[in-house]
Amino acid sequence: MDLRPDFGGAVVPEAQEQIVERNRRRRFAVNASLDWRPNKNVEVYLRPYYTFTDEKKLDNELEYNMVYDPEDYPGDPRPSMTESGARFARGFGSVDLSDTDEEESLWGGNLGVEHQFDGAVTLSASGSYSRGVLDRRQEDAEFETPETTRASGVADMGNFLFDYYPENPDYVGNGANYTANEVDLEYNENIENTYAAQADLRVPFSSAGVSGYVETGGQLQARDKSIDAADTGYDYVGGGSLTLADFEAPRVQTVQVGNGLMPFANTQAMVADFLGDLCNPSTEQRFAGERRCRASNAVYERVGAEDLAIADIEDDSENAETIYAGYAMASVEVGALTALGGLRVEHTSTETDRFQLREDEAFDPEEDVVRQTFDNAYTNVLPSLHLTLQATEALQLRAAWSNTIGRPEYDDLGAFSEVEIVEEGGNLLASVNEGNPTLDPFTAMNFDLAAEYYFPNGGLASVGGFHKRIDNAIYTFSSEQRNVQDPFGQGRTFDRISRSQLRNADLGTVTGVEIAYQQPFTFLPEPFNALGLNANTTITTSDVDVPEYEDSPARPDYSFFQQSDLVYNIIPYLQTGGFEARVAINYQGEYLEDIDGSSPLEDEYVGDRTTVDINATYQFQSVLGEPELLLQVQNITNEPEVFQTGRAKNLGFHYRSGRTVTVGLSTEF
Repeated sequence: MDLRPDFGGAVVPEAQEQIVERNRRRRFAVNASLDWRPNKNVEVYLRPYYTFTDEKKLDNELEYNMVYDPEDYPGDPRPSMTESGARFARGFGSVDLSDTDEEESLWGGNLGVEHQFDGAVTLSASGSYSRGVLDRRQEDAEFETPETTRASGVADMGNFLFDYYPENPDYVGNGANYTANEVDLEYNENIENTYAAQADLRVPFSSAGVSGYVETGGQLQARDKSIDAADTGYDYVGGGSLTLADFEAPRVQTVQVGNGLMPFANTQAMVADFLGDLCNPSTEQRFAGERRCRASNAVYERVGAEDLAIADIEDDSENAETIYAGYAMASVEVGALTALGGLRVEHTSTETDRFQLREDEAFDPEEDVVRQTFDNAYTNVLPSLHLTLQATEALQLRAAWSNTIGRPEYDDLGAFSEVEIVEEGGNLLASVNEGNPTLDPFTAMNFDLAAEYYFPNGGLASVGGFHKRIDNAIYTFSSEQRNVQDPFGQGRTFDRISRSQLRNADLGTVTGVEIAYQQPFTFLPEPFNALGLNANTTITTSDVDVPEYEDSPARPDYSFFQQSDLVYNIIPYLQTGGFEARVAINYQGEYLEDIDGSSPLEDEYVGDRTTVDINATYQFQSVLGEPELLLQVQNITNEPEVFQTGRAKNLGFHYRSGRTVTVGLSTEF
């Protein structure tokens, strides 16, 4: 909450949200490689694969909100400044419970042939197909207190992790004061098919002391993606008979701050009761049908038919992308110099179908659905040149000029608005995710120089510089509006509307230096000769021009999106017999994530972070199939992810995900 007009520069957080998650994730994968060599010049291969992942997540989101709204509560005093924060005369508490089940499967294969003719001419061709299916279900229930002076309190900014002190903690911490609000049942089914075909021809040559090869080829890739989503809302109509106290559970201590402020609830018990006696919706009708509550004494009621129809189609889409690519390149060796030059041409076409309701006084969910199709096509010409000089037996110098592109996701290219409306403390809030049919791919021109020195015992040291010129960088633009009258044609006033949209920036540049060192310590006496070290660091400076704010003195000079000034990795390792272990120390400096259109105070940055990961494998070399046992521990120090806002780097979100432990077994036959 921006209180600068009242308090001479103070910006005070208006809410604290604690999120407590419990996750369980499983993954199974099978892959095979079948090779057939009818003779020494021909190889035919088939490589099928299958992966299945399922995840279960239970959430308690506990939110304590400060309220200063002179229009609704003209008798409330203005917030008064304390030594390290502000006191608010009114507030409310909210607890959100969600239960998410997600299953994802991916299967496919690659079939190819490679034929080497006389004279070492090589022809290769391959085709592949993959199909991915995502099935997701989420139940989300909300409980909250009214906006009341009984929930008044102080927002204390004395610590980096802001703290909140209600003046009546017994009221805020009592689940009986949190009345049921609404429940959402969300279902998503995404199906994506990818088809690809490729052919390449390489012809070597050698004449007058010059050798090399010429290569040409083409590629076709086609993708289609179907997104079917439904968000069925149920309003609470029980008159206060259902409260959070009916599902209250022992508090879970969060890592960042004490959790004595808010009540805690049993998410699974609430979901089970909603699917049973509290509503009993027909869950077999996930994307269509009435989906009304069937329980005889239901305390929930499904939203109206028009709201349901909007929710059933606003996130649906049918998407297709086709890429045609052709290239030609040549490599020439002249003494110690190798030159590789090429040209690649890519043509991309996309088609996105989105759906919306026609505005019609006589609402008919069958006839008022309008399909909108958005087409896009563009061609890119991408030349490149790579030079490699073998200066000495141990020293190699490299220079490169290349051009690359990055495509937007094709399901973001429609003119759509995905609207989520919630009511908190009597106020209507909306978040709107907008598509952008005019979104262009970003293009980058890259210049690289590098020197690599190879040690006699197998190590490597390298240093390189690079410069990138990036046009049309894609970023997330966010904005916020307050007290908006009738934005969606429903005659309602919204206290706050948050909007986000992918947009293109103008020119961006990234310039930097990369330094790397790799060394197996095989020259040391046993047992230290089993040790080794990999290390690298990247130091950059960057900038980007954002069209909306090129001439705005209130805006800072932005660094390029998601580009840290400093990144380094230090990886000591041990290799002996069938055992290998690595410890990775990874540092990434802060970077710009999103730009907020409302105020630079709301620009989002990600804070610097150091993580430590451990990876260990053991291969049973004397066993059939040589099975390999895997142990991975990610973020062993439980380093948080910190999101900050504005140039002052005020805390926005502090997330500790804990340690991720992966145990696996793989084998080959």
